[in-house]
Amino acid sequence: MAPREEDLGQTFAVWGIGNGFYMVLPFIGPTTLRDTTGWVLDRYFSPLAYLYDSWEEAVAVTIFRRWNELSFRIGDYEALKAASIDPYVAMRSGYIQFRNTKIKQ
Repeated sequence: MAPREEDLGQTFAVWGIGNGFYMVLPFIGPTTLRDTTGWVLDRYFSPLAYLYDSWEEAVAVTIFRRWNELSFRIGDYEALKAASIDPYVAMRSGYIQFRNTKIKQ
């Protein structure tokens, strides 16, 4: 059985909460108000969060994990910039479509 990647942002969407505004956070990347709220609460309720001695360690591990994920997709943003007239709008649209697809699964 394959593990399913789900988060509180998806749960909020199923409950009928809208995206809110779109933003790009440093070290986190593209997100919406709903997904950011879900991400923060996921970190708070996660049992793994209590393995660290301080919140600084938890943040450092999270940033390292995101940075590592980014290293596997380093050329994607450059390809998006080359293929679109407005990279911000293209990234926003792509992110919203990606999240909507994950919510429907």
